[in-house]
Amino acid sequence: MSVKKHENAGSGLKVADLSVSLGEQTILEHVSFHLHCGEITALIGPNGAGKSTLFRTILGQLPHAGTIDFQQAGGRRT
Repeated sequence: MSVKKHENAGSGLKVADLSVSLGEQTILEHVSFHLHCGEITALIGPNGAGKSTLFRTILGQLPHAGTIDFQQAGGRRT
């Protein structure tokens, strides 16, 4: 197996200490991960585990605590 150095170091999605609560129910708590641009990643889990909530939060559709940082390969941050 060969390892290819990432051309756009620093670009990608960084989620740190993400928590989401809907009413009194905590859906996600202290979730952190980093995905590099160009990587293929799968998110699997049982029904009700919070997969859709995670994606909706990343898209800005749900309020949250923690940080979500997306940096494009050109260096632009959103």
